[in-house]
Amino acid sequence: MDTLQTLEKGLITLNYVAQKNAQLSIAELASALKINRTTMYKIVHTLEQQGLVKVNISNQVELASKVIDLYSSYSRLIPLQAQMVLDELAQLTNMPSALVIAEGQECVVVKTAFPENLLLKINYQLGSRHPIGIAAAGQVLASLFDDAHQHSQLEQVRQQGYAYSQNVLQQGAAGLYVPIPKRHMTLGVTQLGEIDIARYLPVLQRAALALSGEA
Repeated sequence: MDTLQTLEKGLITLNYVAQKNAQLSIAELASALKINRTTMYKIVHTLEQQGLVKVNISNQVELASKVIDLYSSYSRLIPLQAQMVLDELAQLTNMPSALVIAEGQECVVVKTAFPENLLLKINYQLGSRHPIGIAAAGQVLASLFDDAHQHSQLEQVRQQGYAYSQNVLQQGAAGLYVPIPKRHMTLGVTQLGEIDIARYLPVLQRAALALSGEA
């Protein structure tokens, strides 16, 4: 499908500003994104008019307060108690936990939590994404769609109510994820080395029920 190139450039710019907040000038943004400098000035001015970015006193581009409104609207999709549940899950399992949602053909990490005394953190990065169907979280999300029965592995995930993977996204890292009833979301834990499924699956399932409102 064709895209609106100017809009696409504007969104690419906004995303890059979010990554490099207050580190680049308009000229440096143009160079980094290989966009004509005049066009970049127009893009930044438009985003500035919409309250999404601003140019600070050092002439560097940074996010502006309007992005808070966008996030507030988006965050309504996430259960209110999600962070509390993930924090508790991380402490109970002594493993990093994450909430992952389906967005098109991708998995997106929207919440994370870590045990207080964990020295080495192996976990999804907040905001990271990868294709649905990949790794434990991706397999759980893929199993929620109607065509999952066409794939034996996804059908198995659907029937057993969880997915487990190891050495997929990172060598040595393992993940155990379960679906959240009534939502296209999954939560789970990760760590280096194998995860004891029998021990931790009931803990994850209780957490998932809490986020579904059925606990």
